[in-house]
Amino acid sequence: MNKPNFERPEESHIGLRRGAVSVGSTAIAWSIFSFVLYMDGHTPGGPTLLDPHYKIQAMILLPVLLVGWFLFAGVLWQLAGKRGIVTSRDGWFEGLGGIYGNGFFLGWVIPDAIAYWGFGFDALSTIVLFLPVATTGFVVILSTQFIRRRVKMGLTGVVIRVLAAWCIQAVPILALIR
Repeated sequence: MNKPNFERPEESHIGLRRGAVSVGSTAIAWSIFSFVLYMDGHTPGGPTLLDPHYKIQAMILLPVLLVGWFLFAGVLWQLAGKRGIVTSRDGWFEGLGGIYGNGFFLGWVIPDAIAYWGFGFDALSTIVLFLPVATTGFVVILSTQFIRRRVKMGLTGVVIRVLAAWCIQAVPILALIR
């Protein structure tokens, strides 16, 4: 009788799952906040593609952020090329998933919530102008540090690649969320 093999197979993609949990939990928190804004009857001040904006945003945030993270990490994996990457693809997606999810949480969700519940919707409308800069700062700085430890590449090359990947993933994010 064969004994079952309880060891994890190499291709279990546990890192990919962990990255998805990080991004997904941020998306869920953001979705709840968007739904609260919708239930309170608020609408964004500027033009949007979606109407009612906050209700639809709450429904699509999870897939949009997951696609954005996957684009970001995948593009960076390709742009790093074969420059002596010292991590698996799974570890790459896990690390960048944590950075991407936490970057949005710290740079967007938390300031949004503090502004709204602390100072009202007008404060939220004002602070939203600065949130893309804060989120970009968090993600670019932390991603650059993460990649520098795993790829044999100069700082300038890493920063250029991180900014390129950030711009590529920003297209669906900005088109559908703000």
